[in-house]
Amino acid sequence: MIDGLPLPFEQTTKSIALPDSEEDGFSPIFRNNASKENLISVIHPKLLTAYDLFENSVKEFGDFKCIGKRLFNKKNNKFDDFFTFKTYREVQIIRNKIGSGALHLMSKYPEVDQSNIILSLYSPNRIEWLYADLACHAFSIADVALYDTLGPESSKYILTLTKSPIIILAKDKIQTILNLKTNHDDLSTLKVAVSMDVLDPIEDSEIIQLAREKNVKLYDFDELIAIGGKFPSDVIPPTRDTIFTISFTSGTTAVPKGCCLNHSSAAAAAALCFTQIHVPKNAISLVFLPLAHVLERYKVLYEMSHGTAVVFPHNPSKPLTFLEDIKIVKPTHLSAVPRLYNRIESGIKEQIASAKGISGIIARFAVSYKISAVKSGVHGDETYICALLNKLVINKIREKIGFANLDFLISGSAPLSSESILFLRAVLNCGFYQGYGLTESFAGIAITTPKDTNPNSCGAIGVTSEMRLRDIPEMGYSYKENRSGELLLRGPQIFQAYYKNEKVYAEATKDGWFYTGDVVKLTENGNKLIVIDRAKNFFKLSQGEYIASEKIENIYLSNVPFLNQLFIYGDSFQSFLVAVANVDAIKLFSYLKENFSEKHFKIKDAKTLEKALNTPEIRKLTLIQINKLISKSKLNGLEKIKNISLVEPFTVESGVITPTLKIKRPNAKKFYDGQINDMYEEGILDTKLDE
Repeated sequence: MIDGLPLPFEQTTKSIALPDSEEDGFSPIFRNNASKENLISVIHPKLLTAYDLFENSVKEFGDFKCIGKRLFNKKNNKFDDFFTFKTYREVQIIRNKIGSGALHLMSKYPEVDQSNIILSLYSPNRIEWLYADLACHAFSIADVALYDTLGPESSKYILTLTKSPIIILAKDKIQTILNLKTNHDDLSTLKVAVSMDVLDPIEDSEIIQLAREKNVKLYDFDELIAIGGKFPSDVIPPTRDTIFTISFTSGTTAVPKGCCLNHSSAAAAAALCFTQIHVPKNAISLVFLPLAHVLERYKVLYEMSHGTAVVFPHNPSKPLTFLEDIKIVKPTHLSAVPRLYNRIESGIKEQIASAKGISGIIARFAVSYKISAVKSGVHGDETYICALLNKLVINKIREKIGFANLDFLISGSAPLSSESILFLRAVLNCGFYQGYGLTESFAGIAITTPKDTNPNSCGAIGVTSEMRLRDIPEMGYSYKENRSGELLLRGPQIFQAYYKNEKVYAEATKDGWFYTGDVVKLTENGNKLIVIDRAKNFFKLSQGEYIASEKIENIYLSNVPFLNQLFIYGDSFQSFLVAVANVDAIKLFSYLKENFSEKHFKIKDAKTLEKALNTPEIRKLTLIQINKLISKSKLNGLEKIKNISLVEPFTVESGVITPTLKIKRPNAKKFYDGQINDMYEEGILDTKLDE
């Protein structure tokens, strides 16, 4: 689409240090080899915003398939076994009607600032979500995505903070939002709710009545489009400084932070993808990850700037049904989180290991041979044996999953092991991109090549940003000593503000640099990023969810009387938390004796218990008891401890705690590395008791 793009991989695989840029306490400034003179902010001087990019797609690919879904067939009471599409030109028409309809409805409320509308979205992935998002781009409306894991209090906080006057949402979310208006003053700025589903006056009478009582005008999506058709408005093209979206993140602060991403960030994100990702012709993909988070929006923004066909799952609330959609659509590429790829990997391994007879022998040989070939730099059908094995075995595996047309996979949000990447590349005969990014960087800011033979990194810094490392001597990280430190980012793709929170923004940025809180190590060959730690007291699990360890520790310690000390750890390659704890044996004995029958707790006194603390039975009962005691704390499932090791008291002499009794996390991780590894090898403790 753009002459000369994407660039050959060899031009973008290295980060280059800028001369004379090193300062005390900091590494040199690094840029991508392809943008060492100037960072790339747009792919063309006329394509400055997300709106420009989509308009160009309508011009270039107007009659191409754009957005597809499986329609529900009322005759057989099933979803079609094929996707029905709207073209890029048809989507543009629908987009304009939605935007016009929203502006017309808002014009009825003089108290609403018509030039500063913030539209909220609340639903799982569905076609109406994307239509509304595109409408916001075309009419210079900022949007905000709500999602279930925020919880009702955070959703109410966001709607109140943004004074959002209109929300477009799934029908089953309407009551949740209306219930947030507990009194007359609550969410008084919320004027209109638009159901993505058709509203039936009889079947939905209770919701309609509740909306009246809460003083919210309720429409459905078809009505919104009809209103926009009756009262059309000219588009209001955004500038580069117009807010593209305000993305609120959960889990690390008392209230969610709203990350403001302007259209300049969106255009830069697309520029990185155009420059560094090679998409096949007639590309088609499934919207798999939540659009409420920036990674999938980043992917869809690029796809729709490239003429790709994008399809939506038929049952977005149930991810287990996505496999059915994948088998129908046969995507050319897919973006997912490590946890899904781990499941695909384990499923394939299980089937191959259990395959019987000569076919099983051939399958195991094929996979073993292909993995060795990939490690040595052989890709696809480059050798006769690989081509034969692909035909006899690998293609059948691809077809069974729905990956017959698969060209590449993308992984983000948390690290995926190099062993898993090489296995999936071998058995699925595809490329694999692994990237690094955050909400504040509009997702991917660094990315690997799809055929990297040593995929243990997140690749070089991308062409739209520059980076440097900050030394953290108290944690032992230094660029000069071990090529590591806290990652700092700067450039056109990086966010511009936290919404109405200048204090937090000032704490996160300095001299134009965003302090990510991620500790990375740069490889000797190419200065590629390897994420190794967190500079702050929170981290990601393999699902990509942030965990605030200190907050969780405080909740357990304040609710569990027999806990003396507690260190919680979460490995970003794992999906659950583990804990190392010191307990008061006398108090623990009282709790276990009171709460468990003699069948399950047979120990007669505290002294005997103290000697048996790390037996599987006592660890199991202790875990049951501590999670019972924090049951009213509102911790979600990911924040609860799933395995525990009981140890001697933490001491200053061991380096685990400071003289003021604060945990020194890197030291604690190193000191208890054996226990942590044992717990992760053991897995989640089974807390079911025999009857």
